[in-house]
Amino acid sequence: MSTTYTIILQNDHGKAGKYSVFSEPPQTDETGTTNQVYTNAWIEKQVPVHGNVTIKTSSDIYAWTGTVPSTPAPGVVVQSGTSAIANLGIGAANGSSFPMTITDGTPTLGDETRSAKAGAFEITTDTSFTSPNETYLIGMGKVNDLGIVSPVASVLADNNASFTMTPIMKFYIGLSYFQEGEIVDFQKATKNSGVVDFSQGPGLGKFVAVVTHDSNGDFITKYYPNSEVNDLLWAVRDNKLGEFLSDPPTSEDEKLRTLQSMLGKLSELLDTMNLSDTEPAVTNRWIGTVKWPGSVAPAVGIASIVGYLVYKGYKVDYCSTSSSPKGQNTVKFTLTPPGNSGRDSGTVKVDWDNAVASDTQPDGHVNGGVYQVPQELSRSQNSQKRMSLMQIRDALTTGLDDDVNNGHHNGHSSGYENGRSNVHHHGYVQSQKDGSNNSMGNGLAKYSSKGVSVGNY
Repeated sequence: MSTTYTIILQNDHGKAGKYSVFSEPPQTDETGTTNQVYTNAWIEKQVPVHGNVTIKTSSDIYAWTGTVPSTPAPGVVVQSGTSAIANLGIGAANGSSFPMTITDGTPTLGDETRSAKAGAFEITTDTSFTSPNETYLIGMGKVNDLGIVSPVASVLADNNASFTMTPIMKFYIGLSYFQEGEIVDFQKATKNSGVVDFSQGPGLGKFVAVVTHDSNGDFITKYYPNSEVNDLLWAVRDNKLGEFLSDPPTSEDEKLRTLQSMLGKLSELLDTMNLSDTEPAVTNRWIGTVKWPGSVAPAVGIASIVGYLVYKGYKVDYCSTSSSPKGQNTVKFTLTPPGNSGRDSGTVKVDWDNAVASDTQPDGHVNGGVYQVPQELSRSQNSQKRMSLMQIRDALTTGLDDDVNNGHHNGHSSGYENGRSNVHHHGYVQSQKDGSNNSMGNGLAKYSSKGVSVGNY
């Protein structure tokens, strides 16, 4: 499963600039060749003063082969090639190996086998071209901002050779005037650049980084844990990244206040959705479930999951909760992918897993998975959409109490004879038989068996 990484560049340098992004050259292991590894400019962006740009990439790596219009050297732009996604072996599993051959003057990659070492992929060559060669390149590619696989590192191919590459999730961003695909002198091009390293150090285990080009000309990189990603992305959306970076949340109270703002933004976004009863029927609907312990009011978790899905372009049409005899609260989210079609099941499942993972509260919640609703049932649910969105909006607009962390800041619980669950503003949870969660005090959520949260949270 591919992992998505986000790099946000903030230009506080004092003037607009053109920035290039480079990938760290892979570790290499050559047999039959000792040719120089060339680095290409991967992505280039123009960023205005106090503006920012978001660059998304994934862990996907491609085996690449192509041609160069002249002898490879800094300044030469590589514009054509072909690629195949490479599987990097994990543990005892081998990585991809692709044979490269020349057909009618065009380099191509053959069928994949699994013979490369773990964590790497391999390209092998034959004798279909003349060696030494100054035309045909083999190497590593990544999808650029245009959705095209672009070379990021390559070598001139030799006959009967193998070239093994171990990718590194590390990137460089700097002021430059390079074109995408242009071969560069890597040491010079990255000398005064910002560095984003997701492979080790403070970036290991993180998926979002902000690189600020400050007024002194320095590049400062900061990595964000999942618990702060939603706040960061809302700031980018509202053109307030500078404010966020200058005054980030530094305590639990500040994080909760930032979450209040996030809920407000989500409410505004829901307000812009078309709630018309005459809206065309949605037939590509999915249901995802999450289970929380009965002693937990999952207000923060629901908000985080909905916020992530809306950020990814989904419509969250309906939420419902139910309680089990074992005391678990099951929350069902009915969602529609962006564009109502064309989202393959694998992508929806990945988005759903990431949405649930965005709730980093240590409250014992469990991802119940996501599945597609049969078209007949999906059509019958369209009539529920208007009320459900209104309920979600009303719940979100009331805010979240600073003293409540997922409904049980102090984590105490006790039971009433009638079984009703009450959450007080100090976070105590009390259980009641009918399985409903009733909130007391400022800023708490009430969930009914029919519903979406209503009441104050």
